[in-house]
Amino acid sequence: MSRSEKTATKIVELITIGNEILDGRVTDTNRVYLGRELKNLGFEVRYAQSVDDDQERIVDAFTLAASRSDLIFCTGGLGPTSDDITAEAFAKFLDVPYLLDSEAEKFVRKVLTDRKREANPSQLKQAYLAEGCKMLFNPIGTAPGFSYAGKLSQKNVSFYFFPGIPHELHAIFEKEVLPIFQSAAEKGLFRTYTWSTIFTAESDLQERLKAIEAKILPLKLGFRTQFPENFVSLMGEVENADEKKWEEARSAIDKVLAPLSYQSQTTYSFEEKLLKELAARRARLLLVESCTGGLLSHLLTQVAGASSVVWGSQVCYANEEKFRLGVDPKIIEEVGAVSEECALAMAEQGLERLCKDSVNNAQLLLSLSTTGIAGPGGATERKPVGLFYIGLACKNLQSGELQRFHEKILAPQFYDRQTMKLYMAKKALEFLRVNILIP
Repeated sequence: MSRSEKTATKIVELITIGNEILDGRVTDTNRVYLGRELKNLGFEVRYAQSVDDDQERIVDAFTLAASRSDLIFCTGGLGPTSDDITAEAFAKFLDVPYLLDSEAEKFVRKVLTDRKREANPSQLKQAYLAEGCKMLFNPIGTAPGFSYAGKLSQKNVSFYFFPGIPHELHAIFEKEVLPIFQSAAEKGLFRTYTWSTIFTAESDLQERLKAIEAKILPLKLGFRTQFPENFVSLMGEVENADEKKWEEARSAIDKVLAPLSYQSQTTYSFEEKLLKELAARRARLLLVESCTGGLLSHLLTQVAGASSVVWGSQVCYANEEKFRLGVDPKIIEEVGAVSEECALAMAEQGLERLCKDSVNNAQLLLSLSTTGIAGPGGATERKPVGLFYIGLACKNLQSGELQRFHEKILAPQFYDRQTMKLYMAKKALEFLRVNILIP
């Protein structure tokens, strides 16, 4: 691979292939994954196409991509069925033979043998490649990926092909393709640094950084939103002569974003970062949820190793379940379930459960509660949709100190129910972080 192909100057195109993508049966998460990973590597993803399982139209997509892009990443159509025609279409595009590849055949046969299955003609179809292509090892599936590099449209063009199954795409990309481009980054040709923020406005981040952005060229800023988080990246080629400029740019941005950022040089999600910090404090956490309906627990237990921190979860949706937890019925009668008093009572009762349990090696016990109105119904004039309360009770087992925290929040009422619940859950986790982990 030439030096120029390793840099951000190369134009990237994504092609997703399959009827299921176009008719809505499958959401195209592969494009999201590849776009994010390639941007992090410094490539400019400029074009994307989606095409159905028609050979002529697939060939047309390859032709268009090769005419305008330098690196082309294709997903889908590598399986054993009759509508998996990507490899054959690529052979037609190159005008080369479509052949049984010996390395790919060996791979497919071994995978099937290991799974105690027979390599029938349909399975072996996955081993046919256009002449001149190189197999990419698939560590978890039967369909290998493949790549091609050559001169097309009077320039050097590289194609990479992956199965459409997301976890197979991820595995092949991370094992076979990512190291190629990472080696370029390690040589200093391209660098990226990312700040992660939560509950910030993208436009506000842009305004804060506008003056800096004008001074750091040819380095660039990139902005990405994944509700309710926003990410800012500094990106660019950094040769030895530009090292000082890179450090000055990073330092200037850090001064602006440090008060807003929960981490710099992102390697973890918000939940991963939170759990790592809680684990370092030897904390054990009980979640007591009403309006979030178990979403807090879901977000945290999506992280491998969450069991080192998360002790348990209880969804107390109905008032009767709040009573069984230990909330005084008078609180509900006098101020209602959506109230500061109820949120604190839920957190306190959760903490009492934790204190009764034998929590091995814990130093800090935490009980986090949510109660509110996620909508679209259930609101009153006094308690609108989006109103919710967070409660937090904690006990330091070394000092014996007990603490209680609470917050009233009114979320934007235009959120749909799903977005509202996510907003509430993330707000609760941020509330926990701010009150327990920030000095």
